[in-house]
Formats: sequence, C-alpha cells, structure tokens
Amino acid sequence: MDADQAACDYARLQVEYCTIRSPLDARAGGVLVKAGNLIKANDATMVALNQIAPTFVTFSVPEGELPAIREQMAANELKVKALIPGDTGAPEQGTLTFMDNAVDTTTGTILLKATFPNEGRRLWPGQFVNIVLVLATQPDAVVVTKTCQSRHKPDFIRAACNHLSAAMRLFEDLPRPK
Repeated sequence: MDADQAACDYARLQVEYCTIRSPLDARAGGVLVKAGNLIKANDATMVALNQIAPTFVTFSVPEGELPAIREQMAANELKVKALIPGDTGAPEQGTLTFMDNAVDTTTGTILLKATFPNEGRRLWPGQFVNIVLVLATQPDAVVVTKTCQSRHKPDFIRAACNHLSAAMRLFEDLPRPK
C-alpha cells in the first residue's frame, strides 16, 4: 500500500514538473513557442501575461506641478480619472499610488502611477488614455465658462443683464481658488 501511494505521489510530482502556473491573475497573449521548440529555464518567453484587474496607468506631469501634488498627497489620497478616447462611458476611477523619486531631467517631468480596479475590464494593457489627476475639489464653486471670459486685462467676464443683452463686468471681486 505504501509503495502504491509513493508511486502516485511520484506521478503527481512529474505532472507538476510539466505544468507552468502564472503567479498572478492575468490574460495570456499569443503563444510564442510551439510544440517541438527546445527551451530552457530563463531562455525564452513562452507567453506574455498582462494583469488586467487591477491595472496600472503610468503618466508624467510637468515638474512645476510637483509641489502642489506633494502637498495634496500628504493631506489625502488623490483621485485619478482615466478617459478612454472614443468611449462615451464614464471615466474609470482610480487612485494615485506611486510618484517617482526623481524628475526626468531630459523632459522636465515626473513619473506617476495610478491604480485602477478595472472591474469592467475597460482599460487594456498598452492602451492610450487621457488622465485627469484631481488635486482638490472646491464645493459650491462658481465656474465661469471660457465663452464668458474676455481677453482683456484686467479680467472681465460677460454678464447677462436681461434676456437680450450682456455687459462686461470686472472679475476681480469674485473669490479665486487657492
């Protein structure tokens, strides 16, 4: 009986040697080797694996934005939105999870990374997305649209006087965001 159990355990071990398991939940790309190819450990990539959920989006911002980002990161978790070009759905919501430790001197930018749960699998590895990094939200803020703004200095806006006319008003008396 012990010999039979040992033989079964040995057979299971041999099957284990012939099985490759991914260390993460990922989507496999095209198989890069075919039956009959000779491969050795750490010699060839057999298949490319890409993690889909959660997914990570890497983006850069100008180094001039670094003080504001660092200040807001110290205060709270920063929200990041990923807008998929051509997609009419709501933006994917994520959080800022990484800031590089140095500014890229060739571009004057700093590398950031956001993590997205990606439960709907809308974000795809290598896909181009537009990123919105939300530093702060000002509740009950009055926002003047670009069409109401003037190119004159000091700042003026066009204010509706009645249903048929508009007048230029000085913009300085309105509170500015900090």
